[in-house]
Amino acid sequence: MAGGLVGALVMVYVAPGLVAGRLGWNRELPRFQLPEPAPVTRAVSDHPVVRVADTVGPAVVGIVNRAVVGVDFRGRQVLETRTGSGLIISSNGYIVTNHHVIQGASQITVILADGSSHLAGIVGSDPPVDLAVIKIPVDRVPFATFGNSDALRVGEPAIAIGNPLGMEFRHSVTAGVISGVDRILRVGEEFIRLVQTDAVINPGNSGGPLANGAGEVIGINTLKIDLPRVEGMGFAIPSNTVRRIVEDLIADGRVRRPWLGVQILDRATIQRYRLEVSVQFDRGVYVDAVRPGSPAARGGLAAGDIIVQIGKYRVDDIGSLQVAVREHRVGEIVSIQVIRAGRPVTIAVTLGELPAS
Repeated sequence: MAGGLVGALVMVYVAPGLVAGRLGWNRELPRFQLPEPAPVTRAVSDHPVVRVADTVGPAVVGIVNRAVVGVDFRGRQVLETRTGSGLIISSNGYIVTNHHVIQGASQITVILADGSSHLAGIVGSDPPVDLAVIKIPVDRVPFATFGNSDALRVGEPAIAIGNPLGMEFRHSVTAGVISGVDRILRVGEEFIRLVQTDAVINPGNSGGPLANGAGEVIGINTLKIDLPRVEGMGFAIPSNTVRRIVEDLIADGRVRRPWLGVQILDRATIQRYRLEVSVQFDRGVYVDAVRPGSPAARGGLAAGDIIVQIGKYRVDDIGSLQVAVREHRVGEIVSIQVIRAGRPVTIAVTLGELPAS
């Protein structure tokens, strides 16, 4: 039986050649070739993601941070190499990135899109909003331009460019949409206003740009929610916030933080700690105390007022008040809407600078 099976297999293998010979198919056949690829159509080359990659990509850099993370038992510094992304914002080499990308740096190396590398110096850093500016010694490099983040609409295209997981995957491009605007999240001890996107943001993308379909940078990628049942929740610092902080850092090396000078309670805090306040309210925040001599005191805010809006920003809790104040500049006159004794009142306050202590 075994021999029969083997013989049958041999005949099946040989038979096609025998048949081909009888039919005259043993002459040389022409070489098989696949059709040439179709030319790239205008529709493909004009796709927003392709356009953004071409426009913004050359201004995206890799950042390698040799960071001091501790001291060993002999008193020697322990160094760790960290990587992230950055964005060139001027032709003479100013670069914006996240504070956490360059934190603790003993040496910062910037890798440009053309593969060249340069040592960078720190111009200034703002930990509360997680932004920093560094500079490389160049005269002429490609740079990106900012768009107006206040004009963002949910659903419009969002394209992220950066270096996820290090330089091996540098200049990776991911695309999605703007999932939400005016998201206020607590990061450490501070509240910050962020733009939400479902464009994939991975470790290493921090400090890279989030762009709209016109190739304008509308945010700097900073974090993502990394939980087992959460997908596609990345966040970027809005470009209008970035512009304001970058201008301060380049001019002064620090950010002058605006200050109102009130102690407030929101509804969640009152309910959590079962606090008693002089009035009941269903929106805004309760002014528990006003610091003597503060901008709030000089402007006429009083304990018992309910702050419902600062400038164009609605106030509903401690985070939204903190962010609303930060959206303005020191010395700026802002209109504050309050409820006082059940009636709406508008107060003009000139913001001061947050004291160091």
